[in-house]
Amino acid sequence: MTVLGDWNQSIFIHDKASASIGTLNSLYGDKVTETFILTRSYRSARQIVEFTHALIEGGETIEPFNREGKKATLKQLADTTELVCKVAESVQDFQVEGYRTIAVICKTANESKEAYEALKDMIKVRLIGKETDSFQAGILLSSQRNRI
Repeated sequence: MTVLGDWNQSIFIHDKASASIGTLNSLYGDKVTETFILTRSYRSARQIVEFTHALIEGGETIEPFNREGKKATLKQLADTTELVCKVAESVQDFQVEGYRTIAVICKTANESKEAYEALKDMIKVRLIGKETDSFQAGILLSSQRNRI
């Protein structure tokens, strides 16, 4: 049996003990469990991988694929109102740059519903949930568990 996964994208993100290679070892034993750590990321641009080095435990070991992108930024905002305005402004900036499909991803389904309610009168946004069965271009709002 082969198991492939990314511990940094675990659905058990708040319970690291549940999401570890130790769990597999306890199920199958050390003699039949072998670990290969893949460190090359083909998913994100180099600038995104470099940005996450400080945010993810062991992130400095991730090697970016040399695909160019914009440098990530981290912004601290005063309150939720400022956050909502900044998200709407960023979406509009992406549209001006020519992007037709833009995803706003929240941590939880509840946060995505709250964000949808706050943004729906400012920008044309579509809430994506577990029950969503089709994909359309536009501004999409989802939780990380319902990744687009």
